[in-house]
Amino acid sequence: MSNTKWLSSILIFILFFGFLNLLVFSQLINNVVIKNSGKIKVYVPFDSCDQVNSWDYTSKDRNLLIIDSADKVEGSASLKGIMGVGYGGMFYKRPVGTIWDFTYTPMIHIWVKTNASIPGLKFELVTGDIGNPAAWCSFKYNVQVTSGEWREVTIDLRQPDEASEGLLPVLNISKQISFFTWSYLSSPASLNWDNITLTAGPYIAPRMVVRPVDPTVTINQTVVFSTYVLGGESPYSYSWYVNGSLQEGQTSSSFTFIPSTSGTYNITCQVTDNRGNSTYAESDVTVVSLPLSPPTPPSSDLFKSEVRGMFIQPGWYIEHNWTLIAETCKDYGINMIVIEVSLGYLWENGQPKFYQTLKTAIDAFHAYGFNVHLLIMPGNEWALNLDMRAVDSEGNYVNYASFTKNVTRTVLSTLCSFLAKNYDFEGLMFDDCTGYNGDDIDYSEEARQEFIRETGLTDVNWPSDVVPGGRYWYEFAEWRADEVTEFVELIVSTVKAKKPNCIFSAAVFAPYGSSSMWGDWALYYGQHVTDWIDRGLLDFVSPMIGTRTLYGFDSVDERCQNVLQYFVGKREGKIPVIPFTCYTLESDPRPIDNWVQAVQIMRSYGLDGWIIWRYGGPGWNRPGHSDIRPYLVALAEAGLLEPVWAIQNFIVTTNGNYATISWTTTVPTNATIEYANGKIFYASIIGTNFHHKDIDYNETGSTKIYNSTWSTFHSFTIPITENTKFRIQCVDKNGIFIVTSKDYSILEFRS
Repeated sequence: MSNTKWLSSILIFILFFGFLNLLVFSQLINNVVIKNSGKIKVYVPFDSCDQVNSWDYTSKDRNLLIIDSADKVEGSASLKGIMGVGYGGMFYKRPVGTIWDFTYTPMIHIWVKTNASIPGLKFELVTGDIGNPAAWCSFKYNVQVTSGEWREVTIDLRQPDEASEGLLPVLNISKQISFFTWSYLSSPASLNWDNITLTAGPYIAPRMVVRPVDPTVTINQTVVFSTYVLGGESPYSYSWYVNGSLQEGQTSSSFTFIPSTSGTYNITCQVTDNRGNSTYAESDVTVVSLPLSPPTPPSSDLFKSEVRGMFIQPGWYIEHNWTLIAETCKDYGINMIVIEVSLGYLWENGQPKFYQTLKTAIDAFHAYGFNVHLLIMPGNEWALNLDMRAVDSEGNYVNYASFTKNVTRTVLSTLCSFLAKNYDFEGLMFDDCTGYNGDDIDYSEEARQEFIRETGLTDVNWPSDVVPGGRYWYEFAEWRADEVTEFVELIVSTVKAKKPNCIFSAAVFAPYGSSSMWGDWALYYGQHVTDWIDRGLLDFVSPMIGTRTLYGFDSVDERCQNVLQYFVGKREGKIPVIPFTCYTLESDPRPIDNWVQAVQIMRSYGLDGWIIWRYGGPGWNRPGHSDIRPYLVALAEAGLLEPVWAIQNFIVTTNGNYATISWTTTVPTNATIEYANGKIFYASIIGTNFHHKDIDYNETGSTKIYNSTWSTFHSFTIPITENTKFRIQCVDKNGIFIVTSKDYSILEFRS
């Protein structure tokens, strides 16, 4: 009799347990909510790991993902990730056509086995954020395993070991899980995983975030705050406070705020769960008014009284509201746009492909009257074709492109030609990675052959003679810089073949310290900017002046001085200078007054404007970008967003030995033309061991004609030869802005 009862009890338990499992499994399909009482642990199947299915991996040149039917925990197989020598990799899974919801099953259980110790091995969950499902928020969890043994790893997704400040994993917008390490592996390693299941988790105290975080809005603009609570026990109760004052009747999980005056407001939400445990989160609202800066008249960006540019770093896997971004830039005085373009989005299976999102962005900015410049990053495009990679002095491939290899030049010139043919942009900008990322690169076989062929140094011991300290190091460094310059020349000529009026520029390392120190950029990185300028490859230059140090060594002040002295020869020099200025680094916003002072210093040196790195504000859906509007409002309040005027209708007509140069201005200005039967600016060769160029002004070699009449139409006729160089200049009545063109060759205008 007792055995019968015992068997009956077992049968009832099995049926009950199976029923619970059936219900929980149905939750994944029909959204049936199961809450665990803590007495019975219910495992929900997630992935049997018998097939690759939606798993993928990075660094496919040295890593591999396979099915391992010989080594498994259950089923027919496990998944096995193999990492070769190098900086690790990632094995990741994404949901098919939807997202995962781990709200009620935050405990993930995975059987894991490694063949050796894998340094830095972690598990990662990627989620969206509340109010911004498209965000890519990463949460990392430590993984403890024993080499050679299967071990069940249990991870509470609610409690990551690493997360960006102010973020919580929004479990109902889960979009990727992965194993990864980015540590260097000196020998291959493998990782097996199998039988992934989910369970409910134990009670943890509630935590909460409020969105948006520290928004900037205009007067009378509505901002709706929402909350996300992780942990605790429902139901939850909410209280909202504005500057410490309780908002009566506001007891829901969201709160609408409409400010009537400018200033800063603190919004705080307190949440209490069913067990009486409380937490709170807050957000500061900055309320601004629109700066009173009238629209900039249309013109070339070489002819504006001040360029006020905005750099856009999209992260193309995130959708942005391009129309709202363009509208905001227009409202706050911006008059030029630079968009970073990763060429990988335009390349597939060894061929260029059209990327609609880029066209959508360009069209949105054009609709608001902006000129658009595309910034390319040649050195970073090594992954388009692994044969493009450079080699270090130990013979290892590095994740950087070789500018010597024909495959690099072919792939990147083909892509830039495709860009020029298929996208409507006004300018192309070379990024600071147009050049190498250090001195231990490029020692490929192609580089060896080209170096010997072009220098005639047939007795070179490669690479020992051409590394720093080697007997031919300086010859190699000069040759390497020439290779980069030749690449720039190739891209310029390729794009001009499709877009003859394209404006070319470069975002480059700013010179600092003495002339020998700024020459280090050419010596150690192959970025010989003054050679590019001397050869006429750039229409303007954009040195990076993002430092917060205003005066002294390597400061805003010093960089401005050195740019004028070494890059363009003088104030109002060979080409316009439009520097990059930085108002935030990641999540570290720059003090507004410090940034305003930096702009004042740049203007005091007569620089031709600025480009802000990087946009954040309305329409932007990528975390970590601070709102730019308070900075631009502060600039307006400091009197630094005066109306912009421009040169228009620039026409050069040649007739035998004479040329007539005419143009109009949108406000009355005086005018000057400077010309020479030769060079207005020339390049001096400086440096003892490593030779590089310094741009200088020819003080006595030119003729100037000045017209002091205030007018909006200007015309000069000058004698010319095939060697004539000229440039024009206008100054407004207030004497605030001077517009000086680059120096042109008359040959550019002869048919």
